[in-house]
Amino acid sequence: MYIQVENVILGLYLPENLEAPSCDTSTDDHGRKWNVTLSGQTVSQPCPDNFTGFISRQCSEDGTWMLPVYSCVRAELQLIENKASPG
Repeated sequence: MYIQVENVILGLYLPENLEAPSCDTSTDDHGRKWNVTLSGQTVSQPCPDNFTGFISRQCSEDGTWMLPVYSCVRAELQLIENKASPG
């Protein structure tokens, strides 16, 4: 692996047997599939049809999936809110 810092390239040695923990492929309680993700990462997906927003899920440092956070709003309600907002 190489990292470039202000036009300087640093080489890093990573042993072949070093494996970072990761979260395995999973399906949440709403049937949403989550692909393999490295520990410490948060991934997101768009909300289902007729909703706006996104769904995010964090893979903890020990490789355990946290509960997903659904930040979805029904599209019709979003339209009403947009019309009601001043601006």
